[in-house]
Amino acid sequence: MKVIYKEELVPFLRELFQKAQKSVYVVSAWIRGSTFKELISLLKENIELEVIVRAGNLSDMDVTDVAFFRETKNKGGKIYLNPKLHAKFLIIDEKYAVLGSSNITFMGLYPEGNVEANLYIEEEEKVKELLEFYRSLKEESFDYTDTVGFVLSGKSSKEAEILLLENVKEQTYVKIPTEEGFTLARISKITTSKELKSEVANKILKSELYDYEVASFFAYFNENPEISTAKIEVLGNYEEERNLFKTPNTPLNSGLTVKKLSEDDKELEKIMKKNHSGYDMKYPVYIGKLYETNIKAYLDMDKVIPMHMAVLGATGSGKTTFVKKVLKNFKYDAEVYIIDIYGEYAEEVEGEELKIKNILIPLSVEDIKELFKEAGAVLEERSTEEKEFFSVFRQALKPDIEMTELRRRSLKEIFEDAMKFLVSRYLRTEAENAYSYLERTYGKEALTLQPQILTEVRRILNSESKVKIFNFKEVDITETKINLTGLILREIFIKAKNEQKDRIVVLEEAQNVAPEKGTAEVPTGKENLAFTFTKKIALEGRKLRLGLVAITQRPASISKFILSQLNTQIIFKLIVKNDLDAVSQFFEQSKEDIFRLLPSLKPGTAFASGLGVPFSFLFQMEEIPYY
Repeated sequence: MKVIYKEELVPFLRELFQKAQKSVYVVSAWIRGSTFKELISLLKENIELEVIVRAGNLSDMDVTDVAFFRETKNKGGKIYLNPKLHAKFLIIDEKYAVLGSSNITFMGLYPEGNVEANLYIEEEEKVKELLEFYRSLKEESFDYTDTVGFVLSGKSSKEAEILLLENVKEQTYVKIPTEEGFTLARISKITTSKELKSEVANKILKSELYDYEVASFFAYFNENPEISTAKIEVLGNYEEERNLFKTPNTPLNSGLTVKKLSEDDKELEKIMKKNHSGYDMKYPVYIGKLYETNIKAYLDMDKVIPMHMAVLGATGSGKTTFVKKVLKNFKYDAEVYIIDIYGEYAEEVEGEELKIKNILIPLSVEDIKELFKEAGAVLEERSTEEKEFFSVFRQALKPDIEMTELRRRSLKEIFEDAMKFLVSRYLRTEAENAYSYLERTYGKEALTLQPQILTEVRRILNSESKVKIFNFKEVDITETKINLTGLILREIFIKAKNEQKDRIVVLEEAQNVAPEKGTAEVPTGKENLAFTFTKKIALEGRKLRLGLVAITQRPASISKFILSQLNTQIIFKLIVKNDLDAVSQFFEQSKEDIFRLLPSLKPGTAFASGLGVPFSFLFQMEEIPYY
């Protein structure tokens, strides 16, 4: 250890900086750029340079100037800010140190300046002690890397205004460090302006000469900087010690720093794998990236299974692709039943598929009467033979796949049995003509393949396959889609009551199965078996671990009651006003800006909200291999 006198200090520091091999750590309350540039210009390439300076009030920046920040960054150095700093020392290669009273300014280093005292230390233990102090000082100092702004005011626990220092986009996600951890927020609205002082405006406008006014305002606004402020939505507070993501209950303090999100942020990764309750997801499934970031987003299928999910969006917006992605990434033990209207799942989702033929599946005598009415047949239950004729159908047809005679006999065979009771030539001709009409309209197979199809449906329902796909692509008879879907849903519901395990029903074109009253020709009462059991699953699925994923491009047309039971929502592009009105209930006031974005969302971009995600967010699906 030795004393370094003022006239020796600069040459001594030059020598130390020149011989540095690994690292230079500098602590100085104030640093002048021109003075510091001379020293760091002597450093070899790839030397680790770290600097801690004081930033307690604005006057500190009158001494520590712009040149210091520019020259340090140009050299690849890292700068930390400490509002209470008064210490002055530096450590070279963790082996040598200089400790004293000199700031790195002209007045602090050169003989013409202040009277200063400094010590050179090379004793290993002493340098080690100073190094430990440096590390603790760095830990409590402010790392402003990725800072995009500062909180101006906390308007409420859910909203704040910030000053922006960088060009960022609306819908950008940011974090605000706090003592417990950090607050996660979303930039919802950005406003830019240039300050116009009233005395300046009055002076210019008093000229009353248009040309002079234009030139003066042009010059004034060209001179003054643009100020950007933003409104942010506060999404939640992350408490690091307990690994808990909490609902905010107090406004943010003014002056807090606002930082960019980092995809390498481990705490953020933990948050994205939490559900709405703030606790870790049980069945996290990767769905894409948080909007405009590389941060992975997840969905908790443990919340979808008992509490259901809506997937809503216009045709071509990405609904089915999203569901296929979820199912492919869902590696947990659960049975999945897919009502596949357009035959889109089997190629990408591994499972057992049944391609359903275009057959008639009447569930009651009323369905037969409707078919006869369609054929123009005048048959009613007036005469004894008519009553006996329809009685055959009444006994044979049941809204139960185990009880209906169609499992054993075709509709043609049941019709032939019923015909035996028609003695009247007129009635017999009417019935025969009706049958011929149905055969010509729907084809012979539509009247003969019922046992084959229902046997296959029962086999798939009871198979060991994890994923069971019922492909309705070849079916163009609306009543068949509704009735057969109803039979399938009924069996799934009964299975869930008899044996509780995780099960999911994926229902494509849900508005046709469970429509809002008055929006479709499909009935919404007891005669619609599919609607009845969709409603039962929506109501009772929670206690049975039976989940419903309802997919529709017309949210306005699906039953409002069922829509209200779907507690996780994935909403893609929507354009029609009625559909936008139907989903508006899922957007609280702080998310009105996202709601207004729905008509302009690109395919593959969607809004996720509800119980299965940590907070409501926009995300983008990726065109990458599933994993």
